[in-house]
Amino acid sequence: MKNVLTLPLAFLSLSASGAIIDNFQSDTVGEAPTDWYNANNWTVELDPTDPTNKVLNTQSREGNQLSGISATIGASSTLTLQFDFYIGSTSLTDLTIGMTGIADLSTASFSDFGPITRLQNGDIRLYQGDGSGGGAYTDADQSIDINTWYTMSMIIDNANNTVTSTITGGAFSSPSILTSSSQSTFAFRQDTSGNLVNFAIYGNTNNRNSSNPILIDNISIIPEPSTYGLLLAACVLGLALVRRHQQ
Repeated sequence: MKNVLTLPLAFLSLSASGAIIDNFQSDTVGEAPTDWYNANNWTVELDPTDPTNKVLNTQSREGNQLSGISATIGASSTLTLQFDFYIGSTSLTDLTIGMTGIADLSTASFSDFGPITRLQNGDIRLYQGDGSGGGAYTDADQSIDINTWYTMSMIIDNANNTVTSTITGGAFSSPSILTSSSQSTFAFRQDTSGNLVNFAIYGNTNNRNSSNPILIDNISIIPEPSTYGLLLAACVLGLALVRRHQQ
């Protein structure tokens, strides 16, 4: 069955005002997604769990390639970048996902990411940046399964150059804060004093054409009131957020 979403009324109204960046429903199956910079051989395909739904398949890609689509978070804003992902294998699946303040992605590099997360071989890796283009990955305490849809919500505080993320799906029936050794808030790789202007995905070195699929869907920006505080309140009140793709 399709996603079951049970939320308080206030959350529903706020979510409705969120901006959908791309859900791929207007794209053609087997072709590159429209409006993307450097689609990198990616194609829009049918969801393996729901043949009525279209998703982005990043399987046929070259390594060390940056791709993206316009999405904006203001300089003083706290908003949530949300997307669904589905990892098809525990090997040769490696994408870095986040946002950058570089408007022209043809001039951007991996070090220009602000908030980022990495999906690598069936694991989630978080990034503690130094604000100057460097930092280090650290493994998330939470484990995920392959061939399962998850929703990641990256709560981005652009004013303070930090990000806190939650995950829903699989064993996580309600939003669970992603941690690494109990740390839950992470600094940007590259600080920005202006807007974040592009949702970006970087295909890492071991992502060759023979790599296995990571599927992406439902990329959106959600207003601040529906993010960290409300998610925590929902957990405390026992309100359920269950977002399931067809199994």
